[in-house]
Amino acid sequence: MSIRFRLLFVGLLATPWLALAQFNCAVQGTVTDPSGGGVPDAAVRARNLATGVTRETVSSTEGVYRILSLAPGPYEVTVEKTGFSKAKRSSIPLGAGGSVKVDFVIELGAVSQEVTVAAQTSSVETEQSEVSGRISETQVRELPLNGRNLLNLLALQPGVTGRGLSSSMGTNSSGNDSFSGETAPAVYGSGMRYEANDFSVNDSSTNEVVRPGVSNLVPGADTVEEVELVTNNFSATEGRSSGARVQLITKSGTNEFHGGASEYFTNNTLSSRNVFSSVIPVFRKNEFTAFLGGPIKKQRTFFFADYEGLRQSGAPEFVNDFETPT
Repeated sequence: MSIRFRLLFVGLLATPWLALAQFNCAVQGTVTDPSGGGVPDAAVRARNLATGVTRETVSSTEGVYRILSLAPGPYEVTVEKTGFSKAKRSSIPLGAGGSVKVDFVIELGAVSQEVTVAAQTSSVETEQSEVSGRISETQVRELPLNGRNLLNLLALQPGVTGRGLSSSMGTNSSGNDSFSGETAPAVYGSGMRYEANDFSVNDSSTNEVVRPGVSNLVPGADTVEEVELVTNNFSATEGRSSGARVQLITKSGTNEFHGGASEYFTNNTLSSRNVFSSVIPVFRKNEFTAFLGGPIKKQRTFFFADYEGLRQSGAPEFVNDFETPT
């Protein structure tokens, strides 16, 4: 390993802001006693089951609590208060930008006693009025993606219409070029134009400054954990644009090592001949992906890295229609 590479690697590790992402998931609810009265100053902790990272707060005088800025993932929430039994709720799923209501009724008793609440968390968003949909990791992984551009899946959500986001050659009039870092998907949320869409990755804006409706960054499909699409009733933090708000959440490191590698190959074998062409143009496209995540220090520091490669030959054919002057 060269000295220059070592210095670069140490510099990356020593720059904490590179690894920090801002998330807006939340857990909120009430802590009450058996009579229905609010329990103040109860310690409430939310622990990410994948990373072990914990955030905590205390309930208000009315027994209300709210834990903000949580990363997406499965959580365990516990409540402790002197003179009351400890209560715990496990396997609470938090999606991108989601807010889950988790209420507790704690019984009188010693703190050493623990009550596990087995009630299921509602899958319907009851804490926010926004109209939204989510594309899960399973959908991203298993649904067919033309050109491996996961933004193609946006058109499957309710309230969203649009034309093809990428052709078999990897490009079309909406600007989705395989060799470009920018994409301008032609999707329309709630009747608004695609130029009014708003894009972000891990709650950081990726909108192109000059051209509206263009995202400067679209991670590879294999590195995305979830996609959130909000089309109406935006919150105060999401009202930048009048069209669809597209939030991509990338995978992250956890307490366990995990990774994978894949290759997607496309050619012109099953292509049809353009009616204006005498032959089928040659086309070859290979897309490579590899990713790895895991702990640097368990329960505290993690890493996630990925590689994407693209090899493509051939070019698409276009036919211009020119009117003959009379």
